[in-house]
Amino acid sequence: MSSVREVLRRIEGAYSLVFMSSKHPGMLIAAKQDNPLVIGIGDGENFIASDIPAIIQRTRRTYILNDGELAVLTKDSIKITNRQGEPVTKKVFEVNWNAEAAEKGGYEHFMLKEIHEQPKAVVTP
Repeated sequence: MSSVREVLRRIEGAYSLVFMSSKHPGMLIAAKQDNPLVIGIGDGENFIASDIPAIIQRTRRTYILNDGELAVLTKDSIKITNRQGEPVTKKVFEVNWNAEAAEKGGYEHFMLKEIHEQPKAVVTP
């Protein structure tokens, strides 16, 4: 975990990252900054994805990570901390919509969704 924290201290910009190590098989560490990252809560399995539609067929129980949070996952546990290693208490977000509705983001058509997403997709320095 200290290696992951050191990497995060050194990098800049937007990212969603997942770390794994042969020294800790069966464990994944996820971190994010300015990009989406979702943790899916399963029964004897847990998931990491960039958005809910990617995991909705497997689980509807999720944690939505905030910037600066890290999640340590095994098949049976999820622990979320801040970058300093202090525990973070998260509420489970229960997904109550289907994958097709999610992909449209609440818009009637995909084109409308893309039009409304343009300001977020284009950033000027």
